[in-house]
Parts: sequence; structure tokens; C-alpha cells
Amino acid sequence: MSPQTLLNEAAKVGVVVSLAGIDLTAEAPDTPEADAILAELRQHRLEVAAHIRRPRDPLEAGCPQPQNMRRFEALVRLDKQDRQRRGLP
Repeated sequence: MSPQTLLNEAAKVGVVVSLAGIDLTAEAPDTPEADAILAELRQHRLEVAAHIRRPRDPLEAGCPQPQNMRRFEALVRLDKQDRQRRGLP
């Protein structure tokens, strides 16, 4: 199972995975599904930690894609105008 798939499955059963320094930590409900995911996380902890730490591709991280850039720029302009109208920075 890939690290991303494992993280997705963990989220589905309520397991919260995070990094504490270089250690992988997880909080989970007391269910058989969560126990199975925790066992997988223990087995693949280095790969999952490396996956969480790796730099993200801007497109994967949710940055606007080129075909959506005009719409994104228009939204930014509208947001700026709205903030100016409200007297916000």
C-alpha cells in the first residue's frame, strides 16, 4: 500500500497521523479497523514519514493550474476590492 493510500485509509477510519519531530504519531479510536491501520502504519512508518515530509508539487498542493489562472486572478481581485471596501488591510 502506498503511503498516500495508507494515509487516506487512516483518515477514513478516524486515525489522525502527524509528525512529532522525526517520529510519526497517530491518534485513533478503539476499533478493529483503526487497529489494522495502526499496524500498517507501524510497518511502514519510515515511508509514511518521508511522504509527509517531502516537498509537494505545487499543482498537487492545490495551487491554481494554468487553465484556472484567469479565474484565480479574478477571485484575488474581487477579494482585494472587498477588503478595501471594508477598510481591511
